[in-house]
Amino acid sequence: MADWASFRRHLLLDRFHNRGPRAADTTVHYDRGVFRHLTPQMDREYALDLLSYRFPMAEAYTWSRTRRGLRSRVGSTDRTEWAFVTDVKETIVLGDRHRFSFDARLQEDGRAQRSFLEMSYHYVFNDRHQAGLRHTFSRYKPDFDVTGFYRVQAPQWGRAQVDLTLSNAYNNFIYSTLGVSPKDRDILRIYETPPLVAQIQAATPTRYPVRVEVYAGWRPSVTATFTSQTSSSFQYKDTEGAHYASLMASYTGTYGTAGLFYRRDQSTLKRNGTRSAVTSQYHSEQRLQQYGAFAVGAWRNWAGDIRYTIERYTDRQTGDDFSLSPLDGPLDYWEDRQTLQARLRYAPDRGVQAGLKYTAYARTLDKEESKYLTRQWTGEYFSVQPSNYRLTPLLGYRWPGGSVLVGVGYDLDKDDLPPGIPDSPSRFDNGYGRLTIYW
Repeated sequence: MADWASFRRHLLLDRFHNRGPRAADTTVHYDRGVFRHLTPQMDREYALDLLSYRFPMAEAYTWSRTRRGLRSRVGSTDRTEWAFVTDVKETIVLGDRHRFSFDARLQEDGRAQRSFLEMSYHYVFNDRHQAGLRHTFSRYKPDFDVTGFYRVQAPQWGRAQVDLTLSNAYNNFIYSTLGVSPKDRDILRIYETPPLVAQIQAATPTRYPVRVEVYAGWRPSVTATFTSQTSSSFQYKDTEGAHYASLMASYTGTYGTAGLFYRRDQSTLKRNGTRSAVTSQYHSEQRLQQYGAFAVGAWRNWAGDIRYTIERYTDRQTGDDFSLSPLDGPLDYWEDRQTLQARLRYAPDRGVQAGLKYTAYARTLDKEESKYLTRQWTGEYFSVQPSNYRLTPLLGYRWPGGSVLVGVGYDLDKDDLPPGIPDSPSRFDNGYGRLTIYW
């Protein structure tokens, strides 16, 4: 769950580098959701690609519990482009009570194109309590964030942490107090109240066979005014809010772990023109809900895992004027999804590893709304062959400080054969690689 929550926090904080078209002007924010479930950079198999390429739950859990390391995943999304995410983190102990850490993410895929760095100072009161400050860094100064956090942990009941972030902390100071030349940026964003993001996380200890994890984040609705410096008649207001939450319960026995999880995220936007050049008056809301079960097990040199998820995604838009939206009218779009990933590997603690993975992404959707939603993006999008299936042979190597793995997909749904050659025997369906190093 830590990986899932961390990615959503990045989408909330580093907004400038999230993907998506911007209508009318480069500073008109994308309005199809903070969490970028659908963007023009995604084709119909994009969700299947990311499902195949992501780190398995056990490896993601190991990463969340370590202080230092590097991990990277890269995979093909079509014949000319890759999607990749690289994470690097390090913690430096400065005496008994002081620690410094940094977390960096490099990402280029259908949701974001970012270089994101967060530096943290930790003051350790004792073995159970610590507090500190974090600061984000990126190219766009008005997108910097300042976070205060407090962490408590105890062997008998587990750990908990609360984060409170002042998002876009210097935005008003830069745009309103210092001022920016219209040559550098015409349309300025000014917040009526400081945007805040709160996150909580809690987990029971690993010493017990039954374990529970909770992650939740919330950005209360905040209003920002966008005003042109060169046109007195151009101004509009965005009121935007978002939240995400996840819950997992698991049981660990002699040969493995099994569990259930629930996850959801939601974002809302009200956009209202306030001067004559902007007549937009509309509201949009995007929501994703997921229910799932998983099992991970090992016996001697063999390891296996399986995860099944039921999902529902909705995207609704209502209003009277949609002139600042990529869509020119109301929308009531939905998708029902079922995903399955099963993997069996020969996986000794050290040496060559090999295996086979099956990935399925079955999707039922409103075809007419799908065509309308994406007609200004990529044409047919999901409306042809919305469900996809893939078989992936795996080959890798593990050593005490990390692992490397490559996979080559074999198409099982026959919907991505070379154009103009419908009977081609080619069934290659993208490949990927993952690298993890700990030090």
